[in-house]
Order: sequence, then C-alpha cells, then structure tokens
Amino acid sequence: MYKLGAICSLIGAIGVTPAVLADPLAPVYLEKYGGTYAKNCDDAHGERVSVLEERLTFTDGEVESVAEDILPSLSYWGRMPPEDFEIALLAGDAPDTSLMFLVYRDDEGLFILFDGRPDDPSNDGARFRKCES
Repeated sequence: MYKLGAICSLIGAIGVTPAVLADPLAPVYLEKYGGTYAKNCDDAHGERVSVLEERLTFTDGEVESVAEDILPSLSYWGRMPPEDFEIALLAGDAPDTSLMFLVYRDDEGLFILFDGRPDDPSNDGARFRKCES
C-alpha cells in the first residue's frame, strides 16, 4: 500500500514539473532585465536578443531562435561569480532549441553575453547592450 502511494506521488510530481518550469519569468526579473538588447540598437536588421515574459529570443536579420520556459539563476557561477555578474537566464528544453543569456552590468549599463565571462577577449564584440525602447 505504501509503495503504491509513493509511486502515485512520484508520477504526480513528474506530471507537475513541466507546469512549474513553464511559469512566466517573475515580475521582479522581467522588470529589471526584460527588454531588447543589441550589438547596435540603431541597426534594425542586426543581431538582437530579447528577454520577454515567457521566452528568450535571438534574432539575426530574418532568422529567429525562440526558447521558452525561462529559468533564472543567480548562482550560475557558484560562489565566485565574475565581477559585475547579475543573473543567468536559461531557456529551452533541448540543446538545439535552448538559449542562455548571461547578464552583466558595467559603467554603461546592462549587457548580455551568450556564454562566458566578460573579461574573455573573445567576448568584446559579443556584448548585447540594452536598447532604450
């Protein structure tokens, strides 16, 4: 009898997990980090990333990648995060349909990297700055 109850609880928990992950991004994170970021905000056809309530997007001209089920992570780097690290936003359920935005802040404001630390020279041109509107 107890085994049956444990199995039912496990099945119920597994069934609930996707619904929990599918919740929209918490308003506190959306207010602070939501919006559109670009390498050049004046270039309407350039690369852009967006943090929206229910998805992350990457757009490069006509091509758009969309990842849903956003999971914010303040402890992505563990106990020793890089200087100016704010949050990691992970979304998607498979490697080919997922996006990861690492949000940092410097003297110019918020910026997003796809992966890595901002002090890595290979990331200098990959900074997506928050656009004002």
